[in-house]
Amino acid sequence: IGLSRIGVGVHWPADVLAGLALGWLSAWAGWKIAAKIPIGSGFVFQLITGFILIAGAVVLLIRYDTHYPQTDWLRYTLGAIALAWGIIDYILIIVHRRRPAAAR
Repeated sequence: IGLSRIGVGVHWPADVLAGLALGWLSAWAGWKIAAKIPIGSGFVFQLITGFILIAGAVVLLIRYDTHYPQTDWLRYTLGAIALAWGIIDYILIIVHRRRPAAAR
């Protein structure tokens, strides 16, 4: 994606490289912090987080307008798949009190 942004002239190469570096640095810092702090591993925290994410997905799926009607079919398809996956994992967390599939 970064190369395409440079190719169409909407970003300078330095902007893309800076974004890449900041993204990697943020991911590394998050990984290190998450390894030391056990926040988020509790059952109630997972339920609350899952509910907020599913509610956000519903709002974005229904209310978000990209102003590109040609891509609406893709937005609805991917949104429905993500929402179904989230609901299934949410139910599995409740029923089996286990980690969601994406976290294994």
